[in-house]
Amino acid sequence: KVEALERGLKAASRGSIPDLQKIFLGGVSVNTSNRDGRTCLHVAACHGREAVVRFLVDEMRADLNPVDSHGNTPINDAVRHQQDECAKILREHGARLKLPPCDLAVILCDAAFQNDLDMLKRYIVNGGDPAAGDYDGRTCLHLAACEGRVEIIKYILDQDVDVNCVDRMGCTP
Repeated sequence: KVEALERGLKAASRGSIPDLQKIFLGGVSVNTSNRDGRTCLHVAACHGREAVVRFLVDEMRADLNPVDSHGNTPINDAVRHQQDECAKILREHGARLKLPPCDLAVILCDAAFQNDLDMLKRYIVNGGDPAAGDYDGRTCLHLAACEGRVEIIKYILDQDVDVNCVDRMGCTP
């Protein structure tokens, strides 16, 4: 079964639904994971295989939120690898972004600092909390304000974030 699973993961990576069907008909569960906790859905999502993601979710009823050994779910992989359509499919079926708040805050703060509105939106649209604070309680709004990132500030404020949020040093954005 390990060999069959590896073939399944490769088929998911290539986008081969017929190969996946054969593997599942051969007795491998759609939710079987490798030693790293990766499922076919993880692989399809991070490689942008939209048809495979739909097949796994709609027809095979794959678990939407399996967590791999790095703490990632398929939607985490899709978001991190900028596979927006796969993330949308997963989100619409109820998948959840799974990141510790501090880790999410670091990503959002970095996006604000780098003036990367697309990355910021990608995480927020898929369930990331724009009010998440990093280890010092700083939010992406703090960083955007500090760096004068007007477009990012506007987007964050459109998310109903508290403009008076206070970080560990008592500073507001």
